[in-house]
Amino acid sequence: MNPIFALRTTANREEQVLDFVYENARKKGLDVYCLVRPHGLRGYIFMEAKNREVAEEAFQGIPY
Repeated sequence: MNPIFALRTTANREEQVLDFVYENARKKGLDVYCLVRPHGLRGYIFMEAKNREVAEEAFQGIPY
């Protein structure tokens, strides 16, 4: 089972952050398995990744 990480974002920017993280992980070939933006929970997205280092690399340099 892979760990799930919570990413704090600017409220109402969750979709943009989700897109940025997805593209960053895809371009770098990172082991990010799932990205979730729960409806009704503002300011957070959740990421399932291989480990903490992969998660941190996926959102490195992402605004918001």
